[in-house]
Amino acid sequence: MRSSANTPYRAACDCRFRNQLLAKLSVRACPSLSKIQIRLHRASKSRQRLQRSLRTQRTTAAAATGLEGNETTSEGPASIELQGQSYRLIDLEGCEYLIARTAEGKFDLRDVYVHDKDLDIFARPEVHGELPEKPLYYQEVPWTVMYTGDRINNKMPWKRTEKMFLVEVKPPGEDMDFLLNLECIFELSHKSRDVRRGQVHKSESIDENTDPYETTLRITREGFHLQLLNEMPEIDDIVGAEEARLWEAEQAAARAKSAASVASTLGKDMEATADAVDPMIEGDASDPEAAQDPIDAMSENDFDGPDDTPAVDLGF
Repeated sequence: MRSSANTPYRAACDCRFRNQLLAKLSVRACPSLSKIQIRLHRASKSRQRLQRSLRTQRTTAAAATGLEGNETTSEGPASIELQGQSYRLIDLEGCEYLIARTAEGKFDLRDVYVHDKDLDIFARPEVHGELPEKPLYYQEVPWTVMYTGDRINNKMPWKRTEKMFLVEVKPPGEDMDFLLNLECIFELSHKSRDVRRGQVHKSESIDENTDPYETTLRITREGFHLQLLNEMPEIDDIVGAEEARLWEAEQAAARAKSAASVASTLGKDMEATADAVDPMIEGDASDPEAAQDPIDAMSENDFDGPDDTPAVDLGF
């Protein structure tokens, strides 16, 4: 992710719970709100009233920094304005984040709610790491997982946004348009549903004299890595390594499943034959004249070759 003057915010939101959202947030934002007013919020079905309550606003890094940008998408409003406070809506898989936003377009991470879509409840998220003491501009970076589908097995394609990363955007200066502060990044996750400040691991090649436009931030499963552009691996190498990792994981799961199946089958056979042991093979293994179980009679030296070695091939 390189600093650029042409990276706008991506704005989208699911508004299936708009009336309930207004009612519940009204209670939180203004505890003294009367029950009559709350019922009016819930009962409001008028398109005109809804349009006055929910205002689709321009929420792009360009709008925040004075640069050109794109309007919000038609999937829903990117923000709501409630009791004089604007909240940015960030739609993730299973939940929504509501982040307080100033008139200038800055985000205040000290005022955040999480909306659970299934339970339809709102709660304050846990915070991990130090929050900024004042509202700041942020660039939104979505982490989207996509499945292209399988026509043979009749599996439909899908796409979901699991995380959203917020990277601080420094306002324009005399010598630059705007710049991303790659060392200040926050993570919003659909699983943990908290606000987590990322720990950025800086390359040893970067110092105070490094041109910020020559740096890039890599977001991986292992964390955040600030590197020089010339240190970045090739995209083919990254994709190849990920494909190899997924293949190894699939093979390990298949081997574990096969081993469990074999163990279950052997266990059932042993239980079925436990009471049907031929008494002729019972005896003292130390007595050469006594009848012995063939397995007990074997020594370690009896396995001379592959044909003599009992084994189960779990390879694929």
